[in-house]
Amino acid sequence: MKQSQGVGRVVRRAVTAGLACLALAILSPRAQAEYVTFSDGWGSKWDHPAYGTPAVVTWSYMTDGTIVDPALDNNIKNEVSGGSNITQMRADFDASYGSGAFDTAIQNAMNTWAAAAPITFVGPVTDPNLPVGDPGAATVDIRIGAFTAVPGSGFSFVGAVGYGPPGNDELFPDSLAGDIMFNIDAGFLVKPGLEDDSVDPLGNDLENLTLHELGHAAIGLGHPDSGPGDVMYVGEGCCDFINRELSVDDIAGARFVYGPYHPGDANGDGHVDGLDYLTWAAFYGDDPAEYFPGSPRNGDLNNDDVVDGLDYLLWAGNFHAGPNDLLAVPEPGAAALLLTAVCVWPRQRRRRATAC
Repeated sequence: MKQSQGVGRVVRRAVTAGLACLALAILSPRAQAEYVTFSDGWGSKWDHPAYGTPAVVTWSYMTDGTIVDPALDNNIKNEVSGGSNITQMRADFDASYGSGAFDTAIQNAMNTWAAAAPITFVGPVTDPNLPVGDPGAATVDIRIGAFTAVPGSGFSFVGAVGYGPPGNDELFPDSLAGDIMFNIDAGFLVKPGLEDDSVDPLGNDLENLTLHELGHAAIGLGHPDSGPGDVMYVGEGCCDFINRELSVDDIAGARFVYGPYHPGDANGDGHVDGLDYLTWAAFYGDDPAEYFPGSPRNGDLNNDDVVDGLDYLLWAGNFHAGPNDLLAVPEPGAAALLLTAVCVWPRQRRRRATAC
């Protein structure tokens, strides 16, 4: 299942070039695009193995104390010491940047990929509380942990490591698919400034680092040979500027794997139809705890943290009856759209917390 280890952002600029060499030799660049996908066109993605099909992935934070399975057939077991401590990593980060900053950075990274292609993140769900690499832990697609690095190991020189989705057993056992392991000893920051502003390359901007690792673990992308502006690029200059937005190449890679994003497609099935209306209607006026704010899975189709008439307008404007349109939901007319917009416009909209 797990085929590709995504090497994380470097802690020091001096080692970035060396880490770039860890982009796996089996990764094959696609013609006419500066992105790299895992495998040969099948597998290396979540849900249906055919490229161009959408997916829903679950994710969790590893339970504190989670160790790497000693029986795991992968060298990472020799590069970390002790168990995961995501609580400590969160506490340290929030102490510097405010309560909730850690979780906001993680969720922002997921929202960015979900806005680019039809992949839906559901979580955090309950962690299976099993060792990293235990086959039973595969009940959750993506598990996120924070580990102490063994001094001098390869893991000690990176901010995190991410393993690719299922589909290829050549390099990693299935049980590692989707895992992201932060190096708790690395420096994690919210680097000040706006997108593309120059910054000190030392330390890891947490949102950018998570975005990169999710590119491996969730999307199935590797490291392109060039492109300092690409989130997935690792090499000279990759960490010299704020980079929390996907490049054209990053987006092209995500859409190659999961297909184009369909605005209004709440259930990620590639169709904007009556089932998506049901999702919107079920959560209208709500901010359900089952899914994070900003998730299309709760009917928040425009990612503004509230399920309201604006989401209905987005659905209606992209409505095309599909094979999953099981209900006799008529194509919305102009009068209905106007009425809905007027009725819900006064509702006060909540603002999303930010990490910086």
